[in-house]
Amino acid sequence: MASVPTPTREASSCSSKMIKSAAFQLLKDDKWIDVPPMRHSIVINLGDQIEVITNGKYKSVIHRVVAQTEGTRMSIASFYNPGNDAVIFPASALVEKEAEERKEVYPKFVFDDYMKLYSPVKFEAKETRFEAMNVVKDSVVVKGGLIS
Repeated sequence: MASVPTPTREASSCSSKMIKSAAFQLLKDDKWIDVPPMRHSIVINLGDQIEVITNGKYKSVIHRVVAQTEGTRMSIASFYNPGNDAVIFPASALVEKEAEERKEVYPKFVFDDYMKLYSPVKFEAKETRFEAMNVVKDSVVVKGGLIS
């Protein structure tokens, strides 16, 4: 009996994947959608950091890889992260531009603090991680000063 693949969401800014089989899936409207392989193509997953920087305009996606019983599969994953001391927050210009539509809804945090929180709970909802970062942001020290 094949095991059920564990879905995940990237904490990174983005990740890229070369897909050579129909084993990669995204969760959309509570349904798993196959991402078909396309010749000479790379799939880019936007991670939680991009969601925060865009103030939710672009969302990180839940995805998984399903083992295939036929054929071969080749995956190459690359992850792009900011430095551990990077302060992540919604882009000011974007927030100002959309001020009438919505407010800044994501917390400001240090990437390393987010990763420490993310690692043990990465298969849980991202919203609880963002809420937790809101709670700790006032006590986070960045190069001698508090995040404001």
